Amino acid sequence: MTQQAKRQGCRGFMEIADNWVFFNHAGVSPLTKRARDLMKEFLDDVCAHSMANRKKWYGEIRKGRQLAADMLHCSPEEIAFMKNTSEGVSMIANGLSLSRGDSVVTTDIEYPANIYPWMRLSKSGVNLKLVANKDGRIPFEDVAAAIDKSTRVIALSSVEFSTGFRHDLKRIGEFCRERGIFFFVDGIQSVGALELDVKECRICALSAGCQKWLLGPEGVGILFVDESVLDRVEPTVVGATTVENPEEYLDYRYVTKKNAAKFECGALNVVGILGMAASMEILLEIGIPNIERHILQLTDHLCEGLLKRGYEVYSSRREGEKSGIVLLSSERHSAEEHHRRLLEKNIVTSVRYGRVRVSPHFHNTPDQIDLLLQTLP
Repeated sequence: MTQQAKRQGCRGFMEIADNWVFFNHAGVSPLTKRARDLMKEFLDDVCAHSMANRKKWYGEIRKGRQLAADMLHCSPEEIAFMKNTSEGVSMIANGLSLSRGDSVVTTDIEYPANIYPWMRLSKSGVNLKLVANKDGRIPFEDVAAAIDKSTRVIALSSVEFSTGFRHDLKRIGEFCRERGIFFFVDGIQSVGALELDVKECRICALSAGCQKWLLGPEGVGILFVDESVLDRVEPTVVGATTVENPEEYLDYRYVTKKNAAKFECGALNVVGILGMAASMEILLEIGIPNIERHILQLTDHLCEGLLKRGYEVYSSRREGEKSGIVLLSSERHSAEEHHRRLLEKNIVTSVRYGRVRVSPHFHNTPDQIDLLLQTLP
């Protein structure tokens, strides 16, 4: 962690630390204080002045777009604001011109947000292929083996929500680029926690809600669409702000914007974007590489302690496959019993498929990991 983060401690950013030991960032995270304060400032201003100060707040939205671009190492023109991950996935799935007989490759442990938008295309004769996991892992070779002449899209989560497995996005992206395959990534379980360079990884499009590792409010997220594929994806939900000149209200010319903002069809969730931007600013100040290093140190420490105590660790701990998500279980007690025992001590985790899921962030500490280990029976 940076010296600034160490000096301020988790309470410098996160009010949740006063009440809970929070290990559920793969679920819905608490807001940062800075996000709460900026959102409240905006709401108070709108109550008192309506949108008289629109210029100020829309300047903050532009800043938020730049922060999102900085997070992903892309241009702000390649960023659109969405309601959630699912909306971004649907924008891509519906906007690509896929035809009968085309196929989309994904895995059998994806979160539904990255399944149903592609599955719906079966009505048009598009096939969805699910690569089977092997004890929670999806080896690159298995993904590659599923590719054939019909494959048009590979759609993967950067980190699988149910196992914590982290895909080698750079390797997959290069594989896709060589074959002209559209590479889509559901980034919600890594953006804000793990370093992710969309350009280096040759990602065509990425969607991520901000309520998890980005520490923002629900109901807002980001969609990245690489400038090289913008013309390949048509906006299928359109409105007044889809077009190039949205304020020429009665000049009905349907000419879409030349950047990713063409996927924003109307009024934006201003208060949500402000909250997301405020938290992203903190994460970027600390540095995503620093955050990733700290999170992986915490999860390594957790896994070492669990194995010593006879617990099963379901999540891969191989180099390059680790993430901020660890799933644990034991034969002695059910996951629900473990979860309840931890919650009685104000330790927040979650349960997924008969296992306890633990997902720490930058504000958590090794001492908190030790407390969790001591609380488990």
